[in-house]
Amino acid sequence: MQQKTRQLVDYVYSFYRDIPGGFSSSLSQPFESVLDSFHHEMRNKQQDIEDCRDEARRTFSSKMDW
Repeated sequence: MQQKTRQLVDYVYSFYRDIPGGFSSSLSQPFESVLDSFHHEMRNKQQDIEDCRDEARRTFSSKMDW
């Protein structure tokens, strides 16, 4: 997923670079904001998954100790 996201970012920036008259950071700011939010959300979801895995491992280990 990160590779596809990086490809999308590269594609969007290549579009901005091709705009006549130069690149304006104000054009990319909304995109960057959404991308940052997406990455933050993905990190949170990954952490939630890791937390669930850790809990499942602990539960499994405690059942195996019985």
